[in-house]
Amino acid sequence: MIRALWIGIFVLLGYVSAAAAQDRAALLADTISVEPGPRLVASGNVEVFFEGTRLSADRIIFDRRSERLIVDGPIFIADAEGNVINATRATLDARLEFGLLEGARALLDRRLQLASDTVAKAGQITQFDRVAATSCAVCGNQAPLWSIEAARVTHDETESRLYFEDARLLLRGVPIFWLPRMRMPDPTVRRASGFLVPEIRTSDLLGIGIRVPYFVEFGASRDILLTPYSSPVTKTMEARYRQVFLRGEIQIDAAASSDTIRPDTMRAYLFGKGRFDILRDTELRFDAEFVSDKAYLLEYGFSDRDRLDSSIAFNSVTESRLAQGEVTFYQTLRSDETNLSLPPLLTELSYTRKFYAADMGVVTFSSGVDAHFRFDRATGDQGRDVVRVGSALSWEKDWDTRTGVLLNATGQIAADGYYTQQDISNIGLAWRIAPSTGLTLRWPFQRSTSNGTHQIFEPIIGLAWSTTSTTGTIVNEDSTRVELDQANLFALDRFPGDDRKETGARAAIGATWTSVAPSGRSARITAGRIYRSEPLSFAQSTGLNSSPSSWLIAAQLEFAGGLRAELRNILDDDFESSLSEAHATWNNDWMDLSASYIWLEADPQRDRLSSIWEWTVASEFQINDRWRAGLGARYDVVSQSPARANASLGWQNECVDVELSASRRFTSSTTVQPSTDYQLTVRLLGFAANEGNSAQARSCRN
Repeated sequence: MIRALWIGIFVLLGYVSAAAAQDRAALLADTISVEPGPRLVASGNVEVFFEGTRLSADRIIFDRRSERLIVDGPIFIADAEGNVINATRATLDARLEFGLLEGARALLDRRLQLASDTVAKAGQITQFDRVAATSCAVCGNQAPLWSIEAARVTHDETESRLYFEDARLLLRGVPIFWLPRMRMPDPTVRRASGFLVPEIRTSDLLGIGIRVPYFVEFGASRDILLTPYSSPVTKTMEARYRQVFLRGEIQIDAAASSDTIRPDTMRAYLFGKGRFDILRDTELRFDAEFVSDKAYLLEYGFSDRDRLDSSIAFNSVTESRLAQGEVTFYQTLRSDETNLSLPPLLTELSYTRKFYAADMGVVTFSSGVDAHFRFDRATGDQGRDVVRVGSALSWEKDWDTRTGVLLNATGQIAADGYYTQQDISNIGLAWRIAPSTGLTLRWPFQRSTSNGTHQIFEPIIGLAWSTTSTTGTIVNEDSTRVELDQANLFALDRFPGDDRKETGARAAIGATWTSVAPSGRSARITAGRIYRSEPLSFAQSTGLNSSPSSWLIAAQLEFAGGLRAELRNILDDDFESSLSEAHATWNNDWMDLSASYIWLEADPQRDRLSSIWEWTVASEFQINDRWRAGLGARYDVVSQSPARANASLGWQNECVDVELSASRRFTSSTTVQPSTDYQLTVRLLGFAANEGNSAQARSCRN
């Protein structure tokens, strides 16, 4: 950067090559003269403008005999990128390869300040002697909040690195840390190898410890982050590896620990994921997850998941075709489950093809194979293995009538074959054929109000009929969790899987109301229920176990200012609810808030022996340009006890970012106990291009 500024000065004076001199420049001064020697002298309010760079000085002298350029200060140099240099005097050679500035102060990328007795320039290397560096505002003789003093700092512009020798870290002028050598990126670097910000962490389980991340860059496409974590209870090494390929990417997160919680046992986890475009329309994905014991992830705060899934999958998509396959292995972390009986191994392969006819609608053919295997040698639910092979042919067409009624007709026939093992009552083959048909009628009415609000009211009737012809017994494995919501209220079938099909005649009756205002406010409300000719064995809490079904009432609301809300209720005729949930978010320049509420009645058919009643809140507040805060909680209303709580407080100015956070996990089981974690992070800003430092620099007061 400094060399580029000096070259600009020399070009302006007209003493470089003709090719360089073709660049447009401007020189302003009170007087310009040629003295014996010969010497060219510009003096008095000298200003030079060249390619976005501005130089101000008291006098500039070029001695042609010695090939030296002398600039008398005070000197001020600023470029278009925000780099600034102040100096009292500068001496350069004619080619500007070598030079010396005295009493120099540099501001790199509008953030990092370097004050030096002398600055020596040699090509792309700039050396500062007796240096003080900081990104804090410096007011008079008051010491900055932090600074680094060094005997020498070398700036390598080619590598964009700063090398400190005999460096001391000072807080308000008080030395607290010394390093013989230190390397840091300059403010233009986005990725660079080296130590990242250490973190101090206090935990009930792990004690007081420190995490010291070290980042290693292997070119533009690969990097690894190594984070040793040490406390009186544990010695842990965390790692994250990332690599981007021409047609894909991978990431691996892992950790290994030796601790006193489980002495003489190496505890570890590994999460890996990747994606590759193997053909033009085909993507391959993988996801590998492993942990040594059920409590490790939760105790160390890596994850609160209670099941892990490792999978390899592909999908191939075109305008009219979808082919996909996946093999998934599950590992349970729940204290009341075993891997043998999950089932742990699931496979799926499917193919779908659509045929479009302009006046005849859309014909869809689909076929698939899926299977699940349990490793337990028991029979029944603990050891059952099932393979399913199925195909379906469907047709769908839409009409717009002259009266404004919108019609959608559909028909389908599906055939499935099942092979079951390790189940005494259901061993062998089972077959099923399931024809179905449906007709949906929508009659939208719309109006616009005087203030520009657009409203649509749409009554909907969905008629459907289906039946099944079955040989043998098909055990329900993939359709045990049925939900009634606005997405399937008017669907042909509400079972999420293939093992169960709705049968008989049924009618879904309801309506939607939509309103959109010019101010950005919008609302959509859906209400409806289902009538059926024959009962099905839905769980009681679904609201589908009777005819007519319970009412579904759902709403999506959006207001100007970033407030959004979603609500869903399942109500019977006595307005008794079997499900009630709500989710709201509020996002603006100073606040990110999300809140959730859920109530589910007890349902032994769904292995829910007691009601679930919880609310969750997560929030972040930008109090002002310096202070920020975060609060979060999850509360179990049934047990009248919190499940999790967390809080954080952060402060940031132009040169430092400090955050203190605390979290408490109240839940316990046979494998984990409640714990509290505290974490302190202090970041010195000004050494990286992507720090996101948006705090306003403090002003100096007299």
